Amino acid sequence: PTFSFKDRVVSVAVSKALEFGFDTVSCASTGNLANSVAAHSAEAG
Repeated sequence: PTFSFKDRVVSVAVSKALEFGFDTVSCASTGNLANSVAAHSAEAG
């Protein structure tokens, strides 16, 4: 959703986080990674 190559990694990470039952996903970033995590987390619910 953010047109960054990091979307690929974050998509898998968020999917796995849901699979493992995590209710929180975070990262230490102020750039594309943070945007990807926010977008994919919002999309996943």
